[in-house]
Amino acid sequence: MVDRCVCHQVPLARVKTRAAELRARGVTDEAALLDALASELKCTTGCGMCRPYVKLTLRTGRVAFDHREAIVRAACAES
Repeated sequence: MVDRCVCHQVPLARVKTRAAELRARGVTDEAALLDALASELKCTTGCGMCRPYVKLTLRTGRVAFDHREAIVRAACAES
């Protein structure tokens, strides 16, 4: 199960919490959220392998993913 940014040890649960805080302050655009999270938490700024999982966390609210799931494969193909 993937539940964190491995390069910076940022749990997707932390990403979800911070994204909710940012949304409450009016940041709702996915790109703006990704930029803010990268700046603040450093997730997606190392190898980048967590980017699809961070996107899925923003879209679904989930904080753990099996890399074999269809939703994960689709997010990876999109990135």
